Amino acid sequence: MVIEAGSLDITKFIKTLPTDKSKITSIYISKGVQAGTSISGLFAGFSSITGIEHLENLDTSDTTDMSSLFKDDHQLNNIDQYITKLNTTNVQNTNEMFAGSGINKFDLTKLTTKNIKSSSNMFANTSIQTITIPANTAINVGLPEGKYWKSNASSKIYTTDQLEANSFPQIMTFNVTDDPQTFDFAEMKKPDFVVTLNGDSSQIKPNVDLVDEHGNKLPDTKAKALTAMQDVYIKLSIPNDGKHKLDSPTTALKAHVSEDGKSIVLYPDVDKSVKIVDQTPSQSSTSETPSLTTSDSSTLNPTPQPNLSKPTKPTHKKSIKSAIRKVSALFKSKFVKLYTVDLKVENREVKAGSDWYSDEQMVVDSVTYYRISTDEWIAADDVYAYDSDPQVVTTKNGKNAELLSALGKISNRSLAPDTKWKSDRVININGKKYFRVSTNEFVSADDVQ
Repeated sequence: MVIEAGSLDITKFIKTLPTDKSKITSIYISKGVQAGTSISGLFAGFSSITGIEHLENLDTSDTTDMSSLFKDDHQLNNIDQYITKLNTTNVQNTNEMFAGSGINKFDLTKLTTKNIKSSSNMFANTSIQTITIPANTAINVGLPEGKYWKSNASSKIYTTDQLEANSFPQIMTFNVTDDPQTFDFAEMKKPDFVVTLNGDSSQIKPNVDLVDEHGNKLPDTKAKALTAMQDVYIKLSIPNDGKHKLDSPTTALKAHVSEDGKSIVLYPDVDKSVKIVDQTPSQSSTSETPSLTTSDSSTLNPTPQPNLSKPTKPTHKKSIKSAIRKVSALFKSKFVKLYTVDLKVENREVKAGSDWYSDEQMVVDSVTYYRISTDEWIAADDVYAYDSDPQVVTTKNGKNAELLSALGKISNRSLAPDTKWKSDRVININGKKYFRVSTNEFVSADDVQ
């Protein structure tokens, strides 16, 4: 396909494209092509192209909208080399710019970001492995969720959310690490505290427990899977000897795992003093019912009181076990509810289509939930489990390949015979293996070569 010289009207251009863009294998840009304020979706959906010739001939100096520019270009895995050929000075919108494409690495320093106002889901549904971030810039570009990222400059490992929430004093390059090194809290050196008993120095050493931000002790599975430089919370207690107690109960103290993973380090503003006082024995009480004695030595028992205790709350059968899996929120609605471990509805929701790493499974009264953060659980009925398996699949000859959604609903689209499609994961639908070829469309393993 050739884009001829002249002013490019994106609306008219898209109308001239064939219905099945997968038949186009190459794009050539003639000299003197002037783009308008929008080139949204200009190269989107060309699933068979592996390159764009002379992209430097496309003048984008007036362009503000580059959303969905390379979306669903499954075979285009070297997109980063093309960005340097485009003028992005005035670009404001990069939403889904590379979503569903074959991109595997990208250097954000090659993209002029000073005017960008919206950049959500830029890399959604991709298998990107390497990202370079400009200095002093907090990115929000929709990197695939549920992944771990590590830089050669530091041993700290970031989740996708943490990486997008941080800014760094220098340009940093991060790579996906599928198996981050983990450390056991029990084997780490704990912080030293200044302990006093009734105002004097004491040799009593407080116990240090790993807790969440609310002070609830974390399960062993979480305590044995900490990563370098991870933020954590700890809580203190003293051995129960019946003689001493903490002067005041401790709250969750903010700390982090050291860079080498060998110790827990308190943040500078955390008070390291611990006060212990003598335990005051509580007055003994008797369970006997008091009686009143009259002058004639006869005993009067008090009138029995009605039982005003609260009714017993119903109990629920609950079990929690370690279970590692990757899950993605189903497209039942725009957002999916989250729950606490006590099944209280959280005030936070996750977007349909977002991917999550889960380390625990909870079953309450035969209903299953997966943990996706410290105390946030998602119902198993609201997600599908998947295995990451980046590859290119080719449909069989003879007939179009039917597409299903993750819920098993038949799509109104299909794949042409003998065409190649980039897939990033496999899932099970109704007992059969399916490959994902777009955000919520899957092709059966029975329909590919």
